[in-house]
Amino acid sequence: MLAASPTQRNRLLARLSQRDFQLLKAHLEPVVLKLRHDLEKPNRPIEDVYFMETGIASVVAVQSGEKRVEVGLIGCEGMSGSAVMLGNHRSPHSTYIQVSSTNGWHAGFSWRTIESQAARCRSRTNFFP
Repeated sequence: MLAASPTQRNRLLARLSQRDFQLLKAHLEPVVLKLRHDLEKPNRPIEDVYFMETGIASVVAVQSGEKRVEVGLIGCEGMSGSAVMLGNHRSPHSTYIQVSSTNGWHAGFSWRTIESQAARCRSRTNFFP
């Protein structure tokens, strides 16, 4: 069963101020992410982001000849589609579920609707100076 509030388990959502969280809240839907579910495809627009509470997503660089190299992991500390928070709407990487997630949150909306808020959100979610 999903938590009553997405801020309880996803650390990134938990770090947002109440005001910033309200920007996202209306767009969040509970979701179960199954093994190998594609979250992002290389060089395609990022339309949705996922805030996982459990499970792990793999971020994979796809090289010429379809050679794949895992370059990152996403768990309860982050989100898929992080390129959006950096001002880009595409990623050169593939991201998919490597360990099934029984709890998570899906935000499906046009990121352009909150782009003006992205700088403030970035400053509040930046763990590293």
